[in-house]
Amino acid sequence: MAEKMTTEAEELEKDGPQQIQILRGGDNSNYMFVGRVAKKSEDVIALKGKGDFKDVVEGTLPEQVVARNYTPTVGTATTLDEVWSCLRGFAASPNFDIVIWAVVSKDVKLEKVQEQIWKTIGFFGKKWERKSLCEKVDDILRILSTKKFLLLLDDIWQRVNLEKIGVPLTTRQNGSR
Repeated sequence: MAEKMTTEAEELEKDGPQQIQILRGGDNSNYMFVGRVAKKSEDVIALKGKGDFKDVVEGTLPEQVVARNYTPTVGTATTLDEVWSCLRGFAASPNFDIVIWAVVSKDVKLEKVQEQIWKTIGFFGKKWERKSLCEKVDDILRILSTKKFLLLLDDIWQRVNLEKIGVPLTTRQNGSR
């Protein structure tokens, strides 16, 4: 009986949106649909009252959840606060000569990061592509050493050695970050 009633209710549910639109349009000709819904609701309540639902599900309970100790990541909050502070400072006073956004990704490819930096600086071309990794380091270092820059690295999965890319060390004197 429950399966039959479920099937009939699903049919009503399928027709429901269309019938509701008709009612909203002011057409009361589908009053029979409303009556069928009310009747089905009464039938469900009556069937539920007749049922014996003590043993609806048999089987074992799932294993209890065990709380495990974990070691929180050290320094994340401090680093995040520091980055957020830098970004807010940047937004408040945009005093950088250049802002560089580079995506690092899981498999760090230094040449790809260098390429993104060099494109932002504005000198990317065929001549750059033919240069060795070491020459590219020297070029980036030479240009960024003369600029006040903000370097944002996105999607970092592991430590990135900025010296191998050509990014000069930032100091309070040069104001770069």
